[in-house]
Amino acid sequence: MHILLLILFFLPVYVSNMIPVVLGGGITLDELFNAHIFGNHKTLRGLIAGIVGGILTGFLLGYFFGNIYVFTFIGFISGIGTMCGDLIGSFLKRRMEIKEGENSPFDSTVYILCPLLLFIIYFPNLLNLIDVLIIIILSILLHIITNRIAFWLKLKNVPW
Repeated sequence: MHILLLILFFLPVYVSNMIPVVLGGGITLDELFNAHIFGNHKTLRGLIAGIVGGILTGFLLGYFFGNIYVFTFIGFISGIGTMCGDLIGSFLKRRMEIKEGENSPFDSTVYILCPLLLFIIYFPNLLNLIDVLIIIILSILLHIITNRIAFWLKLKNVPW
């Protein structure tokens, strides 16, 4: 039961991470900054969709579980944290000269670390070390599974 509650609590993070694959596209952040910073798959629309997706997921959780304000805030920090983590991962890949589309440990880990850090800052007594480890392991597994599904559905060009 505890693991299901953790997954439910982190649902805005997972939605924020997945939704840019479906709703992204358009102008890239690199075009916006006129520099090769993040790569061709990081778009303004995807960034906004990820943040809004986290907020809406948090709002819906709050609607169903009785505290819209707290859950919407959780969704907000989930969206911001997830998108920041994803961009940091892409930035690190570019600096390490890992080509776009190549598999990297940054793909399945950094997106979860930033929202985790924000949760620890804003809700210091909510998660213990075991919870953090469970979330990291679950997130890596979910990332692998959902990317394989997205590849199978032709939403992604590579299965990672």
